[in-house]
Amino acid sequence: MSMFRGKFLDKVRRLVNSDKLVMPEGWTKAKCISLLNQLGRAPWNVKLLERYAHARGVTLYLARYLKGGPIGNSRIVSYSNGEVTFRYLDRKNPANPQTKEMTLPVAQFLERWSQHIPPAKMHTVRTYGLYATGNAKRLEQARLQLGVPIMPEAGLSQPEQSDLPVKEETEKKRCPICIGYLVVEPLEFEEPVRPWNIYRAKRRSRCPRAPLNIEAASIA
Repeated sequence: MSMFRGKFLDKVRRLVNSDKLVMPEGWTKAKCISLLNQLGRAPWNVKLLERYAHARGVTLYLARYLKGGPIGNSRIVSYSNGEVTFRYLDRKNPANPQTKEMTLPVAQFLERWSQHIPPAKMHTVRTYGLYATGNAKRLEQARLQLGVPIMPEAGLSQPEQSDLPVKEETEKKRCPICIGYLVVEPLEFEEPVRPWNIYRAKRRSRCPRAPLNIEAASIA
């Protein structure tokens, strides 16, 4: 890492001295060289990877990582007699974590699962560095210096949005098994399931005509 840091800073320093580097407005050579000297004493953590051929794989990975839920379907082993068996990673020994199985009643399993649901309107995804919200001008400047065209934000025009099919709210609350309407019931716990006071109870949807095992499978 020290070799990469030294070669990178040396290249930038040469560009500054030869007036080939476009510096931010108000910056001088002395200020830029001083910043490079400070960066040379700071620890670096660099991970270089080959560029992906397409962005679809990255998008799918981030989607599963950020919005995939607290437990994957592959970790659900079985459901029987009102109990759910699932796999988990025991980290009591950090040097040798082991995969084990745990069986819990459905209510207790749902209680643990609900603890991982973020509150409404909570900011769960944040940007960093040049992609941070306050660095929009710096990001645009970096793209201009690198010769990267600034693409407009992806979005549908007003006519395209109006042409999209709009489903009724009731159609989104039908059981996929019997096509009947789902009944929304409050699910009360003996203790708060999360540290936020406004989330002392959760709501779940079930179909009154669907068997219990189907309900548990759909929740899992």
